[in-house]
Amino acid sequence: MTSVLDSVDQAAAVEWYTRGMECVRESQYASALQMLTKAINLNANYGEARFARGRIYAEHGHYVDAANDMSVGMKSMSMDTLDLDALQVFGDTLSNAEKYELACEVYAEMIRRVEKRLSTRLDREIHTQSEEYLSDQQTLFKLYTDRANLLHIHLDRKRDALSAYNQALAIKPKDATTLCNRGGLLVQIGDEEAAMRDFDTALSL
Repeated sequence: MTSVLDSVDQAAAVEWYTRGMECVRESQYASALQMLTKAINLNANYGEARFARGRIYAEHGHYVDAANDMSVGMKSMSMDTLDLDALQVFGDTLSNAEKYELACEVYAEMIRRVEKRLSTRLDREIHTQSEEYLSDQQTLFKLYTDRANLLHIHLDRKRDALSAYNQALAIKPKDATTLCNRGGLLVQIGDEEAAMRDFDTALSL
C-alpha cells in the first residue's frame, strides 16, 4: 500500500512541477511558486522542483531562500545536468547568499566546461576571432575575475586568487579593474614592485 501511495504522490509531484514550469514560461511567478511548492511538499527530494523554485527566489532577490533550495535540490541532481546558464545563476545566488566556498566550486566547474569548449573549438580549427570563440573567452574572463574576487575579498585565499587574476589577465591583459584588483592583492602579499607595475599599466589605459 505504501509503495502505491508513494507512486501516486510522485506522479502528482511531477504534475505540479510541470504546471509550475508552464507558469514560469509565462512569467506567472506567484502561481509558479505555489505549484512548485506543492510538488516539493509531495516529494521533498524533488531536485528539479527545488532548483526551479530557487531560481524564482533568486530573481526576486531572496538569495538565502534561493541558495537553500538550490543546494537541497543539488543533493538529488548532478551538476552535469545543469547548463552554463543554470550554473551561473547557481553560483551567483550562492555568492549573494554569502556561501562563498560553494560559489567558488560552481565557478570552477563552469571554468572547466568553458575551457573544454574552447579547446574543442580550436581542435575544430574555429578561428580565434570567431564570434563563438570570443564569446567563450569573455565568459571565461568573467568567471576568472568573479572567482578571484571571492577568493581574495571573502575567503582570504590569496595565492588562489592571484592565480585566478593571472588567468583572467592572460585573456584581457589591459583590463584596468582587474589590474587594480591584482595590484591590491600583490601589495597584501608583499610584492610591491609587481603591484606598482599593475597600477601604472591600469593608469595608462
